Amino acid sequence: MHYLAFDVSKKKLDVVLTDLRHKERYFQIENEKGKIEKWLEEHNLPKRLIAGSESTAGYHLLLQRIMVEKGYDFYLLNPIVTQQFIKTTIRKKKTDKSDSLIIAKLLAQGEGRKISLNDLDMGAKVEQRVWGKLVSQKHRLSMMRKSLKLHERLDAFVDETLKELEEKTQEKIKEYTKILEKKHKNNPVINNLMSIPGIGFKLALIIYSEIGDIERFKDSSQLIAFAGLDPKVKKSGSSVSSTGKLTKRGSPRLRYALFIASGIARKCDPDLKKYYDKKIKEGKTYTIAVVATERKLLNRVFIVWKEQRRYVKKVKEPEKERA
Repeated sequence: MHYLAFDVSKKKLDVVLTDLRHKERYFQIENEKGKIEKWLEEHNLPKRLIAGSESTAGYHLLLQRIMVEKGYDFYLLNPIVTQQFIKTTIRKKKTDKSDSLIIAKLLAQGEGRKISLNDLDMGAKVEQRVWGKLVSQKHRLSMMRKSLKLHERLDAFVDETLKELEEKTQEKIKEYTKILEKKHKNNPVINNLMSIPGIGFKLALIIYSEIGDIERFKDSSQLIAFAGLDPKVKKSGSSVSSTGKLTKRGSPRLRYALFIASGIARKCDPDLKKYYDKKIKEGKTYTIAVVATERKLLNRVFIVWKEQRRYVKKVKEPEKERA
């Protein structure tokens, strides 16, 4: 049995091909689709082969997809397992080649989880959700700093700590954004969502990852309920009435994306601005008017996704207006 081990970083792959008995072969490849595929074509790899790498901050996903789609047995290792293995060795020192060799030895011991074609789609969804969580976390950290400053309870240590966390989170957001922009630049659903006023790539990605499969919803009212933008219903005996409060039973990240998108849309889309102003003139509070606008925006999301087309101005929206 031969083992093909990849030590993955943002720009390169350090590769070891070995049977763990004879001298191993070491290669270095750029972490790009064309470069990886070209390397695989140029090398006559053994038929009995197990490949694998550590799970990284998204940098292994391209390699993982290529290897699985080409029919190789590919295993993903937990970095903690690799670190523990290094601690048990005498040298306890990391180098590009030695790290790849350690991965090969762990593969030979049966470590790692085999990645299937189904896992590829699941991995993409997990990646998007991680990105969404990072965006939410960055927003919370920023609001926390503003709140503390507002109440004059912020000392230098707390300020620097929160600022450092914000900066690190922002770095991760940028990393994931580049990866996801490259991956989804030809995604028809993402592109159709971006045709809706107020929705750019980042918000489209959050909406796409949080909703998942639009076929689960028969109509836009079900999607609105899923998002938690429907009012709570109060039952008393034979009477049924709305409390006016939202259920908020869905994803908070989805509601966050819709809130931001509706705010942008009210500035650039005359129809939504007119709709929002109408609610305010009717005596509705700011919150009720905003939520009504979010529901109208979600109607558009449902239509363009369900019908697999771009948004057209004044498209017929099936959902009835709600206070």
